Amino acid sequence: MQPTFAPNALVFLGDTIQIGDNRIETLLRFIAQLNQYPQPVDIKAVAAQVTYTAGPLKVELVAVQNGQIVLELRLINP
Repeated sequence: MQPTFAPNALVFLGDTIQIGDNRIETLLRFIAQLNQYPQPVDIKAVAAQVTYTAGPLKVELVAVQNGQIVLELRLINP
C-alpha cells in the first residue's frame, strides 16, 4: 500500500505575515543580535498559532547553534 501525502497549503488569501510583535525595530534588533555570534546559527521560523487560509500568518523566529536555542523572537500576544 502506497502512503498518501496531502500537500501543505502555501497560499494565503490575506497577504499579512506577522513576525514576532510585528515591529520592524524588534526584527532589526534580532538581526543585530545575530550578527554578534561569531559562529553560524540556524534560523527557524515557527508558526506561533494555528493559521487559516485567510491569515494572518504569525511567525516566531528561533536561532539555534549546536542544537541549543541562543535567541528567540516571540509573539507578544498570541
